[in-house]
Amino acid sequence: MTTHNSLQYWKMSLILLLTVTLCSCGSGQRIDPQLQIISGTVTLDGAPLEHGIVQFYSATPKTNSMVSSTTIRMGEFQLDPKGGLPPGTYKAAISSIKTSGSNSNGSGDKMDAADSAVEVIPSKYNTETELTCEILPGKPTTVHFELSSDQGKPARK
Repeated sequence: MTTHNSLQYWKMSLILLLTVTLCSCGSGQRIDPQLQIISGTVTLDGAPLEHGIVQFYSATPKTNSMVSSTTIRMGEFQLDPKGGLPPGTYKAAISSIKTSGSNSNGSGDKMDAADSAVEVIPSKYNTETELTCEILPGKPTTVHFELSSDQGKPARK
């Protein structure tokens, strides 16, 4: 075999190997069949929460680690199977940050973004969450979180 033919052989082998590897990978994201689709709504004082984040944590006190999260837009959220949850009980924490709209403190100095950001959701729904949800196997789960600005008990349908 000549050097030119040998080089061409290795190039074709490499191309074939890369093609087989890429084709066998598909999208590279496999969906765990145990992960369930979760969707829902979030209201604050009866109105859809304009924007925010919902985070799902293991309800087991030992682990209590975040399992998945997604954004809330116009009072709605959805975790698709790629970010879904396996069946079980979870704590849910909801957060929504509102900025004051002013980046100045009146003296002409600019304020830090943290100075003008305010959490609008009471701590009983995020840092000290009382919210839970049950994810059942084999079907999509819909959860409705009805939040209140007062210090009463959380409402959940």
